[in-house]
Amino acid sequence: MAFEGFKSISLSTASTNIVQQIRASILDGALPPGTQLNEKQLADQFAISRGPVREAMQRLIQEGLLRSEPHRGTFVVQLDAGDVADIYLGRRAVEHTAVMRLLRWEGTDVDKTIEELEASLDEMNAAVESGDDRGAVAADMRFHTILVDAARSQRLSRMYHTLVAEAVLSMASLADKYPDWRATVVREHREILDALRQRDENETLRILDEHFVLDDCLSYRGVMSHYLDPTRSSLGAAEASVRSE
Repeated sequence: MAFEGFKSISLSTASTNIVQQIRASILDGALPPGTQLNEKQLADQFAISRGPVREAMQRLIQEGLLRSEPHRGTFVVQLDAGDVADIYLGRRAVEHTAVMRLLRWEGTDVDKTIEELEASLDEMNAAVESGDDRGAVAADMRFHTILVDAARSQRLSRMYHTLVAEAVLSMASLADKYPDWRATVVREHREILDALRQRDENETLRILDEHFVLDDCLSYRGVMSHYLDPTRSSLGAAEASVRSE
């Protein structure tokens, strides 16, 4: 698919810039799920050799935003319900561990973390009130990333950062289809922050679990209605059958 929205770039930052532009185009829907990306076409559009494009595409494959199919090419990923469940399983495991380390280990700074989370929550609230759904999703993910990074574990952070793009992709269709999401997103994060402020590990983990259950359910429904092609899987066919009855 030829996509005209990319800007030419400098060679010194080529691969990183290509990753950023393609990632943004995927997450804002300009490159829909299932879109095939052609290495030569992308190189021509970026006015650069194919090497940096190939490197960028490999990075996006590692992030889970692209998939490579032998003898067919490289495509924007299409998530199914199993993918959504797996994303939230990974997020839950990492965030639970991060919270326990944050509250138990003397090498962390809970007060500083609370200040950063409060600022992120303010951004989230402002985005929701102004109707900036993309900004609200970004602030949501920033809140959770701050929480994980506060554990001061490079490996935990590295694992989590590989899940962030997929999590945003799974949430991208929620706002228009499920407006109740706007009403709950700030409240739930406020409850997480309040529990952390009390240094209440069990309550923080409990609220996180409730938050993930809601996000998982909404993301599943969003995937079924937006990302999943009903002709490509038994889950999609079943959903299409239910809708037709």
